Amino acid sequence: MVLANIFRPLTDIFGPVVVLFHSIIRGSWGWSITALTVVVRALLLPLAFKQMQSMHKPQRVTPQMRAICLTTVPVTLLVSRRSPQPQPVIATEASPNGEFAEVRSMSELLQ
Repeated sequence: MVLANIFRPLTDIFGPVVVLFHSIIRGSWGWSITALTVVVRALLLPLAFKQMQSMHKPQRVTPQMRAICLTTVPVTLLVSRRSPQPQPVIATEASPNGEFAEVRSMSELLQ
């Protein structure tokens, strides 16, 4: 009976609409439900178009993002072991031997 209370608003809205379609179509209840489905899908079509556009936006920007990633200095997130409580640090430049020449703390970079 709990499920009946959850779906009550839907049945209150769509029940009379199905009855209206049944009185107009004068066929089986299946055609009335099909008509309701078509109407609801037609009402939701603008949302579906917006969703498709939103899904394609990252794909259009991907080449520019790759170009930016290739031209910027690689940033590596490290953990500083010097302090009693480890704090994250970022190494912004690498030395020729592979060690980091410049290491700044996150609080210093955020200022």
